[in-house]
Amino acid sequence: MDELTESEEQFLKRVVQHLEQSEHRTRERRAARFVIASKLPQVPSVLVGRFEQLHLLEEAQRCFIEGLFASTVIVAFSVIEHSLDEESGISQGKTSADTKRKGPLQLCRDAGLVSQELLHRAYALRDVRNALIHYRPSGDSSSVIARSSAQGKSPFGLLEEDAREALLLSREIFIATLRSV
Repeated sequence: MDELTESEEQFLKRVVQHLEQSEHRTRERRAARFVIASKLPQVPSVLVGRFEQLHLLEEAQRCFIEGLFASTVIVAFSVIEHSLDEESGISQGKTSADTKRKGPLQLCRDAGLVSQELLHRAYALRDVRNALIHYRPSGDSSSVIARSSAQGKSPFGLLEEDAREALLLSREIFIATLRSV
């Protein structure tokens, strides 16, 4: 790193102090989310697999622990799609990229590759994820605000629940599609 000027050093010290204070304020909630994440189904300690899928699995958990709930939903759903697309490719010889019309959820549903219960939850989570990554007009029933109003919950609390379900479901689907080497 290049040498810092006096004012940059002062700014850096203020930033470090701010980060220390922020870390102290959020430590207890992060620790509670760490405990929640530690209770999720455990992935085998030795895995051989695609970098993207394994990295996303870990990143979803880190996002959850840090309280980045929208990111958790988005990244965890990517794990789900990767896992189901890989399962479809191995079992049927085709992935969503091959079909252009069917996504990994539909391919796995059509072929009966994972339980209907997991797929049902994945479709519900896809609606949650889509409302986060695609524009929705106000009043759209799948938006966080509309769902939180309908359920009488805080949008922040609901998004945390969504993130928890996304993290759990991504683990369950990942584990359900593991193969021995």
